Amino acid sequence: SKFTSNISAYLGGAIYAEDGVISGISNSAFTSNRASEGGAIYNHSNTITSITNTTFNGNSAEDGDGGAIYNENGTISTISGSTFTGNSSTESGGAIYNNQNIFGTATIGSITGSTFTGNSAGNGGGAIYNNGTITNIGTTAVGGKVTFGGSAEGAGNTGGAICNYGTIGGIVADFISNTSGFAGGAIYNSGTI
Repeated sequence: SKFTSNISAYLGGAIYAEDGVISGISNSAFTSNRASEGGAIYNHSNTITSITNTTFNGNSAEDGDGGAIYNENGTISTISGSTFTGNSSTESGGAIYNNQNIFGTATIGSITGSTFTGNSAGNGGGAIYNNGTITNIGTTAVGGKVTFGGSAEGAGNTGGAICNYGTIGGIVADFISNTSGFAGGAIYNSGTI
């Protein structure tokens, strides 16, 4: 499927999912979608079983978090073989914002064989901001590594590629030319890795 130049005034430029299940997103393209938060996808207390071989290009959160994906108290079981390029947020998580609060938990299982390039955030986490749980980013298996390149975040803020306040089980990744305006050119960690 292709989702191009869709707009939501508030949440989920292409998809808003709540209290249900999306059995999988595969071989899809999300391009130039925009919303206040969750430029392409806003996943709220919902389960997405997998995101596979999918591109997120130039999506934007224009007044908040999650340039491509905002996961709030939801579950994304796996992200594999996917690319995140040139996504942006005015706040945190240029590509992915994973956030939980007192009402639930936010979990992303494994992120494998994927590439994050040129994503940006005005606050923390040029590519990924995590305040929930991510089981692992990358694996040692053939094709399992994740690459972060050219991600950036705003002046005075943290984590050019990854900003972590939650739990990440492990990272197997290459970090190339990421930048931070304050601390952690590649990774800023105030949680557990």
